[in-house]
Amino acid sequence: MPQSSKVQPQIIDLTREIPQGVKVSGLSAPKFDGANYYRQPVGPESGVDFTVPQTSFVQLEYQLFSPDKDINSALKLDGKTIGTAPFPAGKFLSNIQLGDFVAPGPHHFELAYDCLNSCTKISQYWTRVHLLDASQLSAIEPVGFSAEHWKHYAPVTPLKIEGTGSLNFDGVNYWKAVQASQVRISWPPDIKPLDISFQLNGSQDFRVTTRLGNKVLGVRTVKAKQGIDNRFNIVGQSQEHTLTFTVECLNGPRTTCTSLYFPEMTVLKPATHLTSGLGALLGAVVICGAALWLLALGPRRVD
Repeated sequence: MPQSSKVQPQIIDLTREIPQGVKVSGLSAPKFDGANYYRQPVGPESGVDFTVPQTSFVQLEYQLFSPDKDINSALKLDGKTIGTAPFPAGKFLSNIQLGDFVAPGPHHFELAYDCLNSCTKISQYWTRVHLLDASQLSAIEPVGFSAEHWKHYAPVTPLKIEGTGSLNFDGVNYWKAVQASQVRISWPPDIKPLDISFQLNGSQDFRVTTRLGNKVLGVRTVKAKQGIDNRFNIVGQSQEHTLTFTVECLNGPRTTCTSLYFPEMTVLKPATHLTSGLGALLGAVVICGAALWLLALGPRRVD
């Protein structure tokens, strides 16, 4: 699919000023180091309170610097940990952006630092909240009269993923960094799956091995900067409710070299689960319809 125009989120910059409707706690007044403004934590955590009028994707962006001590940070959104990030002593790293989908209403970011009694030596740069309208995203879409297409990168999704980082948005697509050697995609055990798919994009050459239960569905080797689309027919595999894939980075010591796009699956609607021969026929008809629907979309580009 041709690349769409990039969508720019609303950015609330908290580096120097705090706008009306936003509350910041646990950070000092702005300071200036001769090049950039920053704030300093005054305790083991800081917070940002804000409100969104509609279902949204929200991110907190920040950069930490400590002259003489490694800092590990952990971010919570409404009490749920959504990501962690280390900052080595004496080094300026790229800004961190961690986020997730939220419902309309008030929300709270809490950023914790493992600084014990030396929080005042930490400088926090580029503290910004990103807001993106996600009210038009749907985690479940109908396919014909008896199937549904499920998406993970949408609010209130029934698909669960383990082994990845926080949700990100590149201006066109949502994605997550693969952080563990094995990633698990799971769905409720009473669901009858028809197919499952995901895309990977690598910063270096990599090999991906995909399994459904103990069965190997595929092994593929991919060149750096080339996206790979994995799509598997899993009709008749309702006893399984977890797909796993492992990624081997082939050109260096890095264990995380890929990004995960479009984890999705097609399932029979719960109300259409049939156990007779008619059920098997219906499943075959639905999977053909779903396949035609997917082909109509055309290939999707991973950026």
